[in-house]
Amino acid sequence: MLRTVLFQLHWIFGITAGFVLALVGLTGAFLSFEDEILEWMNPGVLSVEIQPGRTPLTPQQLIDTVKAADPAALVNAVTVAAPGHPASVGLAPPGGQGRGRQMLLDPYTGAPLGEPAGRGFFQFSEQLHRNLVMPGGNQGFGKIIVGVSTLILIYLAASGLYLRWPLLWTRLKVWLKPNFRARGRALWWSLHAVFGTWVLVFYLVMAFTGLWWSFEWYRNGESLLLTGKPAVIQGQGGGGRPPQGEAAAPPPVSLDAAWSSFLQTTGGVYETASFTLPRKADDPIAVRILPLDAPHERASDQLKLDANSGAVVSLERYADKTTGEQIYGSVFALHRGSYFGVPGVALFMVASVLMPVFFITGWLLYLGRRRSKAKRRAQIATRHDAQPAE
Repeated sequence: MLRTVLFQLHWIFGITAGFVLALVGLTGAFLSFEDEILEWMNPGVLSVEIQPGRTPLTPQQLIDTVKAADPAALVNAVTVAAPGHPASVGLAPPGGQGRGRQMLLDPYTGAPLGEPAGRGFFQFSEQLHRNLVMPGGNQGFGKIIVGVSTLILIYLAASGLYLRWPLLWTRLKVWLKPNFRARGRALWWSLHAVFGTWVLVFYLVMAFTGLWWSFEWYRNGESLLLTGKPAVIQGQGGGGRPPQGEAAAPPPVSLDAAWSSFLQTTGGVYETASFTLPRKADDPIAVRILPLDAPHERASDQLKLDANSGAVVSLERYADKTTGEQIYGSVFALHRGSYFGVPGVALFMVASVLMPVFFITGWLLYLGRRRSKAKRRAQIATRHDAQPAE
């Protein structure tokens, strides 16, 4: 009885939420190597030639260069990077409405480098991945649909394993090798079951981390479980890409003292350093530092500096955090597989590409069952009509 109920729910959820999951999986695969693809497509924009003997501009010099070209520009963040990479500034939107933009700069001259080709495609893919590009964006109904489908993915993975477990579980060949000699429903079932076994762990990791973006209650619960603090206090959990423009224009402040203090604290060795200007006069300058030896792109150190003197207010190193805090700050890296290095990203990408296979084979199995049932009903009806009347 339990197996029957689980099976019925499995195929019902699979043929309904399966399309959304297939779409989310494909877009997730597109995004797996976004940075590497964009850098390859945009030499001279997302990568710059190293100029030996020349010193890159300081964060304040970069801001001054931008404001010299456009006095009305409201810079609220600036990012510097290791040699070979561009600098960038985050600009607040005019009038304080909406979201600002990021401007890439030559680190030696401060000259704008232009908009990277292909970025629009990946931005669209990201929105499709997170909210199906439905009205309301990340605050709309599309995000809820993706979140519910993600919960269904957890059920599909767990129920699929349960439904398959009693069947020849001691024969690894049956569990792990598709039967390409089979035909029809037998082939579809083999692909569905074996591929599902291959990617089970990947899908569970993707699902449990993906819910972080869908539901606030889940994000808060995860934060409380891992750090003992609610997510509203934790913030966004470990940083990420250089800050984009935000609505509020920062008060006038110089980064020279903060830059000197930053160099003394880090020794000038880093992969990227993003300076977020204070929103209020008494706020510190927040610096997110990605060390050169960081295990992944979200393993950032958080430094706060006094806006006037540059004195260190606080320093939180990723390496000094508890295991729970490190995991919480690495949700994105876990979601895309970069937590496990480049091989992890590649494996997660392959698992994402396979997502449509389950939707397609699930539908083929469903249609095959319908045809089989219809054929049996027809045979029963034929035998009944053929019986002599008493």
